[in-house]
Amino acid sequence: MTTSKDDVVPAFGKDIRKEFMLRENSVFLNHGAYGSIPRYVHERQARYLTELESHPDIWFRYNVCTYLRTSTAKVATFMGIHTEDTFLVQNVTRAINTVLKSFPLQKSDAFLITSLTYVGVKMISAATVARVEDHITSPSSIVLPVKHIVEVCHQHGMVIVVDAAHIPGQLKVDVQDIDADFYTGNLHKWLFCPRACAFIWTNPKRHHAWFKPLVTSTLDNESLHDAFAHEGTRDDTSYVCSADGIYYYERLGGMFNVLLSLKNLGSISTFNVHVYKHMMHNLLTYFKIIQEKIVQYNSTLMAEGIKYLEEKWGTKCLAIPENMKAPCIRILQLPFIPRFSDSLGSEGTDVSKGKNFELKKLILDRFDVSSCVVILEGQLMVRVSTQVYNTMDDFIRLGEAVLELTQKEENGP
Repeated sequence: MTTSKDDVVPAFGKDIRKEFMLRENSVFLNHGAYGSIPRYVHERQARYLTELESHPDIWFRYNVCTYLRTSTAKVATFMGIHTEDTFLVQNVTRAINTVLKSFPLQKSDAFLITSLTYVGVKMISAATVARVEDHITSPSSIVLPVKHIVEVCHQHGMVIVVDAAHIPGQLKVDVQDIDADFYTGNLHKWLFCPRACAFIWTNPKRHHAWFKPLVTSTLDNESLHDAFAHEGTRDDTSYVCSADGIYYYERLGGMFNVLLSLKNLGSISTFNVHVYKHMMHNLLTYFKIIQEKIVQYNSTLMAEGIKYLEEKWGTKCLAIPENMKAPCIRILQLPFIPRFSDSLGSEGTDVSKGKNFELKKLILDRFDVSSCVVILEGQLMVRVSTQVYNTMDDFIRLGEAVLELTQKEENGP
């Protein structure tokens, strides 16, 4: 068996960073915000765009339909759900919009959210018949016990949609066992898929006839999949490339369905039962190691990086129980920074305005270091994300940049 160049996976860290298009010498510890696609996926998307422009009529009327079916099936298999219950959408915010704005609200009904709900979702929620629940909160990075929350909500007759924006590619979950009415996750954050790309799963055991796309298409009266898939001249290449992003993720050693991967072994009748059981044990152990490779690297680097920053700055991470920590994202208190830490006022966690946004921009402009600076519980904090292209050097540069900034700010610009 020969090994092609594409099958050789570079070492994680500096070597594999060459497969991405990140700016040279920049520090990018904010993968959890928008993700970053490898050149392979970018080139695949460019190829599809070329195909589209070579004959738009063929693309929109014939080819894209086939591509979308293939990609939807790939996403469904990766998430351990069925294709017929899975729909591709731009992002989790749109998915939750789709549910809440389709919901048949009555005069006294309301949507229930938490204080940890992502700000984009807070903006669309009504003033309790439906609940939006995060699986991993943003930006506080807490893994919530959604299965238990779903059970309680259903006991009270609520419809529940789980915001799993940070789940695909970071945590392996049993979506069907969680049993929410709707479950939606982004594919462009941790699965190397192009922006914008996400999925929403509808629970076949909790069918809601009112669920439909936000945009009424020409095929609105056809199947639900047709209604979601045909939205005029929308650029669907990010959806089409979700299969390529998952392929790249699995190539690096990401999560995949072990049982599906073993289908081609043939009938067990051709094996001695003892030999078969031994082989199964070895294969499952092997696949467990392989499927944890990306998350293991990211979580190990995260632990080392956070320990370094805590010692460097004399601060602490947000106190979270060990079993509620997200493996690839963490939030940490920043040291005191004059003109920022002492003038927060009553600002919340909005990441796109306020003193936290100003500080993030200052760190980026002055040191070419990107992270996510937020205000949480009245304190300036930084959320860092790790991906396979990150190294300990990135944490060192962030640590020294912030420390230098505090010293400079103390003495003036």
